[in-house]
Amino acid sequence: IKLDLVAYGQEIKETVMRWTGLPICVGIGDSKTLAKLANHYAKKQPTFSGVCDFTHMTQDELDSALETLPVSSVWRIGRRLEARLKALGVENVLRLKRANIGQIPTKVRKVPQEFAKPTEQRKKTRIHELPKFELG
Repeated sequence: IKLDLVAYGQEIKETVMRWTGLPICVGIGDSKTLAKLANHYAKKQPTFSGVCDFTHMTQDELDSALETLPVSSVWRIGRRLEARLKALGVENVLRLKRANIGQIPTKVRKVPQEFAKPTEQRKKTRIHELPKFELG
């Protein structure tokens, strides 16, 4: 069974709005970090209608998206760490992805490693792993 994650994300988004009245965005990625970044990107890009799926982008499309995201959009990067990274020339997420691991502060060293895994090797969500609840 192939699951359309964007349709599933839209369904979640609509359900939350209907039940709570709160608008949300949904980000889908091959890791927690990428999912959080996809969520951030969905908020900034109206063309995604609030649901962004990084798992179905080509590497060039993903890199283009990451280039638009400030390094501070990565979880665990606050103002002080952002300033240190910017001093190293790491101003956006794409530059963080491509950064020399030895130059990156220890606190975020594993972030570029998550980006380095080829998409085919990342764990793919299977339908039986999704939460079991009824929407509607």
